[in-house]
Order: sequence, then structure tokens, then C-alpha cells
Amino acid sequence: MPSSSPLRIACQQILEEDGSFFSVQWADLPNPAGKELNCQEVARRYYRLIRRANLSLIRVAESETGVAFELWPFRHALLRFEKAAPEPEEKNGTVVLKICGGSLVQPGCQNRGELLFRVEERAEGQRVTLQLSGFFPRLLGSPTPTPVRKRLYGLTMGTFHKLLSICFLFGLSRNGRRSPVFPKVTRIAVRSGEDI
Repeated sequence: MPSSSPLRIACQQILEEDGSFFSVQWADLPNPAGKELNCQEVARRYYRLIRRANLSLIRVAESETGVAFELWPFRHALLRFEKAAPEPEEKNGTVVLKICGGSLVQPGCQNRGELLFRVEERAEGQRVTLQLSGFFPRLLGSPTPTPVRKRLYGLTMGTFHKLLSICFLFGLSRNGRRSPVFPKVTRIAVRSGEDI
């Protein structure tokens, strides 16, 4: 029977001093017997959520060279990532997707930033972390965005990314079960920067 206490999701989303966007969310999930997650499964589930959340207008295309978030039906790459390699030394590990292009990235910043999926064993389950770092969104315009651009980004893409990540972690915690208890989001400070 699922617990009635809310899932706690830690969250930080900032603009760092160099003008890059940093976002991290994690949750400690109970570990049902035989249903442990690994970083590759977490990444696959995230890809499926991207498609569902955008009514299949954005699809994830995997190839020998990497991963792309594409606008359907044009196959236009919004974000492109190099092929991920999990870290073998950890049991459930980390998958890091290095950003290598796409129309959502500022010109001149195409090969900077990464999207990370991590699963860590904890005493009472697993901690699942999603982290986007070093990302220079085109919507911000430059590494020194104006207050208007920062506000626009925060209200649009920043909010969408944060809500998507929270929904994703909440969905993992439910593990196919229905739960009327919504997650409790806690602000954390992993890095310093301007909230966005």
C-alpha cells in the first residue's frame, strides 16, 4: 500500500554568473523489491515523458552518434546531445548527455552544457537526480541577458522544464500506482546564482 506522506522533491533553478542555466531536481524514492531503477531506464522514461508532455510534437531520436529532441514532423533538432556513456563504477550509475547543438542553444555555445540522470542507492531506497547545467538558451539572447529576457525565459522554458522534472520524479515514485498525495517541493542551494 503506498504511503500517504508526500514525496519530497529538492529543486534549484538559477542563472549562473557566466550566463548559463542550471537546474537540478532530486527525490528519494522507495525501492520496491525487484523494481530498482538504473540510470538508463530513468533516461528512457524521461524521453517518453518529453513526447507525452508535448503531445508528440517533440520526439526523442536516438542514433549511433547521440540523442536529439526533434520537432515533429520536420525532424528539426531543438537540442542535440552526444551519445551518452554510463559511468560503470556505480551500481545504478549516471548517464551524462553532453549538449552539442540545436536551435534552442545560443550561437557560439553549441558545445557547452549537459543533461544528467543519476541513480544512487540510499538506506531506504534510491535517490534519482535530474540536472541540466552549463546550458545557454537561445531565448536568453546572450551570456549577459537583459532583465526582460530573463523574465521571459523564467516564465516559459524555465517553468516548463521545472514542472516537467517534478512531474517526472513524481511519476517514478508512483511506479504505476495511483496516489492522491502531491509532491512537496523544497528549494535547495547547490550552486550560487540568480533564481530564474
